[in-house]
Amino acid sequence: MDVGGVMRFKVHELSAVLALLLPLCGWAGGIETGASGSATLAAPQSTSPSPSRSDHFAATATVKDDALETSAVYSTEKGHQEKRGLLGLVPEDQFLRCFHDKRTGKRRYQVYVTLAYKSDTWREPFQANFGTPLQTAPTKSALRQSDCKDRRKIGGCVRIEHVVFEVPEAEFRRIAEAAPADIEAKTWDFRLKTKDGKDYADQLPYAEFAGLARAMAAHKPVAMR
Repeated sequence: MDVGGVMRFKVHELSAVLALLLPLCGWAGGIETGASGSATLAAPQSTSPSPSRSDHFAATATVKDDALETSAVYSTEKGHQEKRGLLGLVPEDQFLRCFHDKRTGKRRYQVYVTLAYKSDTWREPFQANFGTPLQTAPTKSALRQSDCKDRRKIGGCVRIEHVVFEVPEAEFRRIAEAAPADIEAKTWDFRLKTKDGKDYADQLPYAEFAGLARAMAAHKPVAMR
């Protein structure tokens, strides 16, 4: 008796039964038969496209708005923030914000930057350079934090500066409404000029601008009391 032949027949027979039953059970995969005749379940293949970067920023954008607010505030802070340290602090981060005045309809766009460094003096950013053609905007200090208890041990105080600068609406829309390929691939560069001469340069993805624009378009401001 050909035991191997019987086993292969049984496996093929079982595969045919599974092929009929699995779709009824919600399984979207298939059946794979190996060279030895063994049958395994094949993982279902996703037919939906993976989300784009702009999809991610649109989905993670936050909105602060209610009937007691005169402005709706939109932010991409949660889009790519990495928590670090025991207290979940973020040494360096940058994100976009938009303030939509519900009385006038006017929108103000901002870049919020957090700088963390070790120094005996503050860097004090005073100007942001960005855009095409090159533009400048004054920076505004939002918060300062300093810890000097281990200054001698680490060679300076641990300092954190939070600063913001405004981006003209025309520049914001130039990025947010760029070609889809550019939105997914390009970055928007900026530089903070500092009083101590140690300038800070970084970038934001075009997708972050596009994602924030989509989140704003999808939100209907809450009527004020």
